Amino acid sequence: MAIALALIPELFRGQKRHLANSLMLLAGRLGVGLVVAMCGWLLVAVDTWRGLLPDALQPLSNWRLTLLAAALPGLVLVPLILTMPLLRARRAAGPDEVPDALASSRRDASVAPAGTAVLPFLARHKLAFASFYFGVASMVLGIGAVMNFAPVVAMRQMSATPLQVANTMGAAMLVATVTGFLIAQVGYRQLLPRLGPRLPAMSLLAAAALGLLMAAGVLLARSPTQLFVCVGLFMTTVMAGTLLFPLALQEMAPAPLRGRLAAIAVTLNIVLGSLGPAVVGAVSDRLKEQPNGLLLAMVGVTCLAMLLSMLLLLPLQHRYVQTVSAARHAECVTDPRGAAA
Repeated sequence: MAIALALIPELFRGQKRHLANSLMLLAGRLGVGLVVAMCGWLLVAVDTWRGLLPDALQPLSNWRLTLLAAALPGLVLVPLILTMPLLRARRAAGPDEVPDALASSRRDASVAPAGTAVLPFLARHKLAFASFYFGVASMVLGIGAVMNFAPVVAMRQMSATPLQVANTMGAAMLVATVTGFLIAQVGYRQLLPRLGPRLPAMSLLAAAALGLLMAAGVLLARSPTQLFVCVGLFMTTVMAGTLLFPLALQEMAPAPLRGRLAAIAVTLNIVLGSLGPAVVGAVSDRLKEQPNGLLLAMVGVTCLAMLLSMLLLLPLQHRYVQTVSAARHAECVTDPRGAAA
C-alpha cells in the first residue's frame, strides 16, 4: 500500500492522479465486499466439496477452509507485480547521462540518505502530520469496529444466518463502495474550483463528521436488513470522504519521502484499526445485562472514534496548505532539475 501511494504520483498527474488513487481504493474495497459475500456461500458449500480435497485438508473446519479459499486470489498479485513497468524519470536522458531509472534512484538516494531526511521534515510540520496521521487512524478504528462486529450483531442479536449475513453485508459493501466512488469523483470536480488545495483536508473532516451521524443511526436498526442498510450508508459517507486520503498524503510529502511517510500512515492505520474490535469486545463485556449490549458497544466505540477523528483533524485544516507548500519547496531545493521540468 505504501509503495503504491508513492508510485502513483510518479505515473499520473492532475485529475488522473486522483482517479488512479480512487481506483486503487475502489478495487481494494470491492474485493472486500466480494470476499464477504463469497465467504457466506463457501461456508455452506464447503461440505459438498470436502471429498474432493487432499487428505491433509479434509479434517479442517469449515471456516478454516473458507479462509484458505478466500486467500487464493491473492496469488494473482504475484504475476501482476512482476509485470509492472519500471518507473521512468520525468525528463528524458541525454546522450551523456545515465539511464533515467538509474539517475532517478541515485538522485533520490542523495536527497534522503538512509531515511534521515524524514525526521527533520516531520519535526518542522509535526502538528500537521500528527493531526493527519492520528485523525485518519482514529477513523479507521471506527470503521474496523463496524466492519468486524456488524456481522456478529446480526447473528447474535437478530438471529441472522451466516449466509444471510454474507449476502446482505456483501451487497451493502459493494453498493456503498461504488456509490462513494461516484460521489467522490463528482464532488472532486465540483468542489476543487471552489475550495482549491484545501479540498483533501476538508474532505477527511467531512468524512469523520458524516460518519459520526451515520454511525449513530445504526442504533435504529431492528433487523439484519436494516442493520446492513445503515452500515452501507455509513460506509458510503466514509468511502466518499476518504478517497482523498491518498491525495492529501501525496501532497503533504516531498516526492523523495513519500514512500516512508506513507508507510507511517499505513502502519498506524493497521495498528489502530486492529484495536477497534478489541475495544468493542471489552465494552460489550460491560454491557452483558443489556439485550442489545453488543450493538450499543459497536455504535458507541464507532461514534467516539469518529468524534475523536473530527477533533484531531481540525488542526490540519489550518496547516494543510502551508505543509503542501513546504513539501513543494523541499522538492525544488533538493531536485532543481525536476522542479525546472
